[in-house]
Amino acid sequence: MHTLTSLHDRQRAAQQQVRDQIWTLYADLKAYQRAPDPAAIAPLRARFEAIFTQKTAGLPSTKP
Repeated sequence: MHTLTSLHDRQRAAQQQVRDQIWTLYADLKAYQRAPDPAAIAPLRARFEAIFTQKTAGLPSTKP
């Protein structure tokens, strides 16, 4: 995430939103690690999937 560069304000805002989602999830995972709750597993997994499978607007990929 730190190596991504955005050219437009909207892209920067979207990038920051995803970054915030990741750090919030990370904090919640650390809290789960300290005090595991089986009821929290499904919601944590769902949030992980939602974050890491979302499509964001941006520049076309340069990968072949």
